[in-house]
Amino acid sequence: MLLFFRNYLNSTRVWTLNFVFAGNIINISLLYKNGIEIDYRIFLCTLLIQILVNNISNLVNSYYDFIKGLDNEETSGDRTMFKYSLSLNQIYLFTKLTFALTILITIYLNYLISNNNLKSVIVLSIIVLNTFLAFFYTAPPFEFKYNFLGELSASIGYFFIGSFSYYCQTNNGLNDLFHYSMIFTLGSLSIIYSNNVRDIKVDKMANIKTIPIFLGEKISYIKSKTSLFYIDLLSAKMVLKLSILLSVGILLKSNQ
Repeated sequence: MLLFFRNYLNSTRVWTLNFVFAGNIINISLLYKNGIEIDYRIFLCTLLIQILVNNISNLVNSYYDFIKGLDNEETSGDRTMFKYSLSLNQIYLFTKLTFALTILITIYLNYLISNNNLKSVIVLSIIVLNTFLAFFYTAPPFEFKYNFLGELSASIGYFFIGSFSYYCQTNNGLNDLFHYSMIFTLGSLSIIYSNNVRDIKVDKMANIKTIPIFLGEKISYIKSKTSLFYIDLLSAKMVLKLSILLSVGILLKSNQ
């Protein structure tokens, strides 16, 4: 059982969850700052759903990249299948398990917010949309990653990370957290774009269509480094503001 759990964590690239946790820290900070009482059942559900959807994207990506021959022991940028000796059957099983857990937690989350029908519909729509984009990022027939749409499809999912938990606790999270959501969106675009720049040669051999291939290797490399530097500056500003928000929220809570 322990080996099964360890293989699952390795297969889902658990180290890619930094955006999910960072987004939810911002959510908690703003909830405290605005004096909103947190329902931790709802918060835990939203956090788990975001983790599971991220896992679906990584699992399906590993599965289809391997089938298409993009990931092999010599050229793979993602080496989880080789480093941890994972098979396609294991990846397939982990994907089904993750889907099942996502459905169960989504049902429970909608039960918790069932007193607001409109919110239930919006929350369910967000989860379905993000799961759709995560799965078809590399899965046929859409294969967004292989048809110039990888950055776009991923950025939509990351946009909601900055506001999803907050919105489930209130009714106006999408407006309050727009600025932070945009930072996550730009950050995700930069990382995914940089990975595609790294994989230009392998993607060309597999006849994959990505934006870096269209722009060319030199321009793409310069654009990648520039965007990462810009995101670092935005992130530093966000961390500073987040620290202030969190401190103010804790002070306000302690004085009540």
